Amino acid sequence: MDLKAVQALEREAEDLCRPSLWKKLMGGVSYDEAADKYLQAANSYKVNKQWVESERCFARSAEIALLGEDRVSAANAYVDAGNMAIKTSAKSAESLYTKACSIYTSAGRFAQAGKLMKQLAEEYNSTDVSAAKSFYKKAAEYYDLDEFSKSNYSQCIMAYANLVATVDRDYGTAIRIYEEEGNKALKNTLLQYNAKECFFKAVILHLCQEDAITASVAMEQYRKLDPRFAESRLAKLSQKICEAVEKDDVKLFSQAVADFDHITPLDQWKISMLAEIKSKLTPQQEDQKETHTAAIQADDFVAVSGGVDLT
Repeated sequence: MDLKAVQALEREAEDLCRPSLWKKLMGGVSYDEAADKYLQAANSYKVNKQWVESERCFARSAEIALLGEDRVSAANAYVDAGNMAIKTSAKSAESLYTKACSIYTSAGRFAQAGKLMKQLAEEYNSTDVSAAKSFYKKAAEYYDLDEFSKSNYSQCIMAYANLVATVDRDYGTAIRIYEEEGNKALKNTLLQYNAKECFFKAVILHLCQEDAITASVAMEQYRKLDPRFAESRLAKLSQKICEAVEKDDVKLFSQAVADFDHITPLDQWKISMLAEIKSKLTPQQEDQKETHTAAIQADDFVAVSGGVDLT
């Protein structure tokens, strides 16, 4: 359908919504017919890649469906409108998804609400981390209310904890979340292997608080709770970096991280937090050759020959 035909279809939908004497005699506006006509126009605009126009018609369909007390259709249309808006601006999609969430939650459809909030969080993740943090938390709250969405809850609350640690430097809150998720993972046969990741992150954040003793005590507790963690390379790295921080030994810390990363590359979150720990240690003199090959030297990690270097 060409754009002129689509525009004519939209005008038909508008005409159906205008009050008239004839419509009053016939019982008023046919909300179902008008909402359906707007949906047809929205999908036709979508086919023509006219995102703004498609968003407008989907949103209008939702509004008309609400007037006709068809809340399910209204929520679906708001989602479709948000899907069009997010192609150009996450901010524009935010209000549309929020309206859909309001309908979903009132109907007890918490998983659908969580999915929309997670989608917004992921969209904001690269542009506005504070907004992403907020939407990950909302998504986790909605998923937590749904009996069958516990794995989605864990994904979102862990993403929230990661941002709480890096953006807010609220290490205590993040540690609590990692410990809770680690303990929950141990009770689930499918997720048991995830526990060691949670516990390792908690150790890192204890060290970010410049508390090597508490970190060491926590690490021993985690080892007792999770035999897999106790036998893992993550536990060995935890022990080495705790010892390095206790001794205020930059070289020992650098070597431990570089040795680990040489076999198992560290992700960006761990790199950032380990750099934070290292920045608080007392600098030591290291020769140029050691710096180049194995040590972690400054405030940020960069890849060197498949390893990690802080230069």
